[in-house]
Amino acid sequence: MKPETSVTTRLGKPQLSWEVDGRLHSLTFDGAHGTYCSPDGEVIEMPREGWLALVEAAARLTDEPTKISPPLRATPAKPPKPRGPRSGQGWSPEEDARVLAWFTSETTPIAAIMGELGRNEGGIESRLVRLKAAPDREAVRRAYLRRTASDGIGIK
Repeated sequence: MKPETSVTTRLGKPQLSWEVDGRLHSLTFDGAHGTYCSPDGEVIEMPREGWLALVEAAARLTDEPTKISPPLRATPAKPPKPRGPRSGQGWSPEEDARVLAWFTSETTPIAAIMGELGRNEGGIESRLVRLKAAPDREAVRRAYLRRTASDGIGIK
């Protein structure tokens, strides 16, 4: 059912009003600025261009929510971060010992350990936390960056 709408001028300002389920909505324009008032008293203010873009976007929607016109499609997602060949697989006791030895005493760059174990940086950090070698991933990151500043991986 199409809601009833009315366009009026209130205090010299154009106002669009409409009712949905017996509740009144309104949008008032004051030059280059528009204000929406919901039935619950919520107020949303936006420049006129913002309201026009919203109206244009709403007009492009179809009855089938899965069909959205091309200009409204989201930008493509970033490509996923590289995963090590063993990402998501369990850790062996030997791998645990190796990553602990690296973390506690070596200056080998993390990239070399990543390649050796087939894990990504986040996997190694998470495993060290799980093994209680560090309280959190950030502590792991700080520790290996202090030792191997030239490594380059993990600098954020």
